[in-house]
Amino acid sequence: MAEKFNACVAAVKEAENQELLDLCARHLYEMAADIIMCHLLMQNAAKAPELFGKSLRVYVNLAEAEVEKHATLLGKLNAEQLDNYRQQ
Repeated sequence: MAEKFNACVAAVKEAENQELLDLCARHLYEMAADIIMCHLLMQNAAKAPELFGKSLRVYVNLAEAEVEKHATLLGKLNAEQLDNYRQQ
């Protein structure tokens, strides 16, 4: 998940377009939040697997799907498409 996140961040930065970054920011934020939550749950599950093990497995499944969703969208967005997202 972290590799997908880093690839998306790099692609958005590489475009050097503030408007594109603004459009992508929320998706990047949600990806980062899911990755951080998985990390925190892993730490807790390592200390108390009986309390956090199942939660970790469930959340990782959800987080992987969410990160994939955002990565797919961000992989398709580019500066040429920005006009489609503007309100007239």
